[in-house]
Amino acid sequence: MAQPEGFVNSAKPHHICKLKKAIYGLKQAPSVWFDRFKDAMTTQWHFQHSKSDSSLFYKWINSHVILVLVYVDDIILTGSNPQLIQQVIQDMHHTFALKDLGDLNYFLGIEVVKSATGLYLSQAKYIADILAKHDMVYSSPVSTPMSTSQYLTKDSGDIIQNVSQYRSIVGALQYVTLTRPDIAYSVNKLSQFLSNPHTSHWDACKWLLRYLKGTLHLGLHFHMTGALQLHCFTDSDWASDRDDRKSIAGYAVYLSPNLVSWSSKKQAVGAIALAYNPVYHAKTKHVELDIHFIRDKVAAKSIEVSYVPSDDQSADILTKALSFKQFDYLRHKLNVYPGHFSLRGDVSDIESRAQKQSMTDCS
Repeated sequence: MAQPEGFVNSAKPHHICKLKKAIYGLKQAPSVWFDRFKDAMTTQWHFQHSKSDSSLFYKWINSHVILVLVYVDDIILTGSNPQLIQQVIQDMHHTFALKDLGDLNYFLGIEVVKSATGLYLSQAKYIADILAKHDMVYSSPVSTPMSTSQYLTKDSGDIIQNVSQYRSIVGALQYVTLTRPDIAYSVNKLSQFLSNPHTSHWDACKWLLRYLKGTLHLGLHFHMTGALQLHCFTDSDWASDRDDRKSIAGYAVYLSPNLVSWSSKKQAVGAIALAYNPVYHAKTKHVELDIHFIRDKVAAKSIEVSYVPSDDQSADILTKALSFKQFDYLRHKLNVYPGHFSLRGDVSDIESRAQKQSMTDCS
């Protein structure tokens, strides 16, 4: 290792340190590795570092683009020209010890399946492991992720004893929303009670697991398309939170037919608080700036803003619990379809996985 800055031996400035312990296992290793990788990508191979995603690097070569996505030492490489991709792999191999695993099929718990119409992303195996870990394999499936007749509040029901289990499940489900936007609202709602969960929140959590039990075969579909047109649906369930009367806001952004970004989030500041406390007004300048920006774009006809009825509002599924008929319709609009995954989610399959897990625990 090079001598650390500030501790360089002036008599032997070109000497290096011999480590008694492997640096790979230290907690600083991922950060140091990424700095080294970033320096090589930007300086040596002239890639651009994305401002919106720190793990993404891109490079334009004439009319072709190369994209590199890195998570610690797991790397996805794609682009519009196969020859250029192979050239980048060879260049990287000269600097780093790489192992080319071929076409992408599994990455960080996400299964990737190619089809004639595009790509399917699924976390069926990851969800099945959650069900097995928390003894929900034999539960009865339900058709929606949240009951329309139950309204969750912070004090509904009794305080549960096993708080850590509730937090563990909700934390794991937050990762599932990467490929399952249909559960984004339910996970957002359950996350609001992590500090002090009650029995009603635990029941809603188990309801969501039962929904996932019956929909393991669903995944997010990306269609093959040549056109690139941006559409955004946004909706708000006004003052729906019964504890603080804040609104639940959601949006779904499509690049042509493909869903590329979505969110379900409780608004940070309520309109009532703004009305009663003038101090908050200084914090709303960004709202005014956004309004003028959108008005300018609409006037220039760069953006078209239009009303969308609730029945066709894709973001409606991100702001409230819906009946099955409407939920199923909007879930399809989010491109969440059945796919051909290695774990199809049938009862016998995940039950056998649970039995193996139980035998392992006993041993």
